[in-house]
Amino acid sequence: MQRPVRQRQQRHLRAPGGVRTIADNDLSDNDGDGVAVMGGTVTIRRNTLDGNGKHGTYLGGDTVATVSGNHVHDNTKDGVSAHTGATVVVSENSIHGNGANGVSAGSGTVTVKSNIIVDNADDGVWAGNGSFTVTGNTIRGSGIGGIGLWQAEARIVDNTISGSQGSGMCIVGNSQATIVGNDVADSSWLGISVCDSTANITNAVVHDNAQAGIRLRYDSHAPISKCSLYDNGGLGIDLEGDGVTLNDADDSDTGPNDLLNFPEFGAVEVNGGSATLTGTAPPNSTVELFAAAPDATGYGEGKTWLRSVTADGDGNFAVEVDVSELPVTATATDAEGNTSEFSAYNLPPVAVALANDAETATVEQALLAGTPVLLDASRSIDPDGDDAQLGFAWDFDSDGEVDSTEAVAEATYTLGAHTATLTVTDPLGATATDTVTITVEDTTPPVVSLDAPQPSLLWPPNHKMIEGVVTGTVEEACDAQPEVDDVGAREPLKSGSRVHALRLAVARMQRGRHATCGHYEGPASGVRGRWGRRHLQTVAPSAEAAGATTRPDEVARR
Repeated sequence: MQRPVRQRQQRHLRAPGGVRTIADNDLSDNDGDGVAVMGGTVTIRRNTLDGNGKHGTYLGGDTVATVSGNHVHDNTKDGVSAHTGATVVVSENSIHGNGANGVSAGSGTVTVKSNIIVDNADDGVWAGNGSFTVTGNTIRGSGIGGIGLWQAEARIVDNTISGSQGSGMCIVGNSQATIVGNDVADSSWLGISVCDSTANITNAVVHDNAQAGIRLRYDSHAPISKCSLYDNGGLGIDLEGDGVTLNDADDSDTGPNDLLNFPEFGAVEVNGGSATLTGTAPPNSTVELFAAAPDATGYGEGKTWLRSVTADGDGNFAVEVDVSELPVTATATDAEGNTSEFSAYNLPPVAVALANDAETATVEQALLAGTPVLLDASRSIDPDGDDAQLGFAWDFDSDGEVDSTEAVAEATYTLGAHTATLTVTDPLGATATDTVTITVEDTTPPVVSLDAPQPSLLWPPNHKMIEGVVTGTVEEACDAQPEVDDVGAREPLKSGSRVHALRLAVARMQRGRHATCGHYEGPASGVRGRWGRRHLQTVAPSAEAAGATTRPDEVARR
């Protein structure tokens, strides 16, 4: 394809005291720059500036310039190089495949906005020693960094930066940057690197970078708020670049952002679809809560900002979240604008111990060996969503020994009060405990069964007293060693805790007095007989029967 006629570039093009416009030209394949301006005011628009031996566009001296709508590709050095000490606007250009930076700016006040800056060998945008605004650009595939600052003051807003071979942004050399709402992804190193500089980073989306999402080193200071950090190869926020910086007791360590302690979560209370989280953070700090993007460290990143709360003067905070938002992580930012790394996202599990489906259980003694009770931990939860991977350990009698590792276990308890302890462990080793009290009592009266008295018939009447004998059994679940006495009329009978044969010596029966016969009808409860009314036999439990009582049963009664 034949190229259009090209206009040879002229270096040091100058328009003193006036305005020059360079538009709609093909300024390509020159040995030097495509266009170079060393003063005055110039507008460079809709030109093709490709394949030049130096820069596509070079602006020097005190040039005030607007560079817009140009096609600036495959130049040996920078696509646009602006070092004027004046005001320059670089907008809506296609800047592609240049051998150094896509846009290089030094000194002056430079705005780089709405450009497509792709596959340049060094930085997509490099700025030093001036005041810069970099906004709304698409910067992709840079050989070093997407945006680099050196001893610069910059406002970096709403750029899309991806595929950098270094970091998406590199803020170094005592620079000061305000970074708002950028998407920084797929860098071969860091998402955003701040080194010996100050940055204020808000609403950035930083993801899928090979190492940390945001890293601060040396004497750097950066409040970081409401950012979305996820799927990065390192931490979401890494202070010092050495992985998780664990909290120190008095938070006295120093470094980037003063190595501020991150929040620590304590108890979790789940009520239906909501969860109340309590924790501690640096006193009076702002705690920002995020839906967590888990990683292998257990600290990881915060993907979705949820809400902010303020820790009180003692560092305590509480916040309510929807269960669907779990797991969560948090950062703390103090009054000086230091932001911590993300907290451990792994919340402790919630242990729920039930006995016979109740928080406390009172059961009746059922067998001499004890009463079976069903212990249930299945309603325990992991707020982080790993319910199926919870581990359980039951200590049936709180003696420190593990008696079962099943979620649902059966234990046998004898008379008295007992405490079972449940320990629940989540996949990352966080634990929680709960206890349940089981009380076994005896409120069931003994069951007494008596045979017919012998002799069962007193006939004919002779008004004399004779000996009568009654045998029977007592069924009682609570006394392993029953005591049984032979008793006479109106004397109490001691019962046993299991079926036991009784021989009862009953008071003398007198023929013909008060009765015409001595017939007995069992069982013990509600016994009816035709024996003398003065001669009564009663049955009551023993003192060892743990307080269970039964009314006296009459064995002989008119």
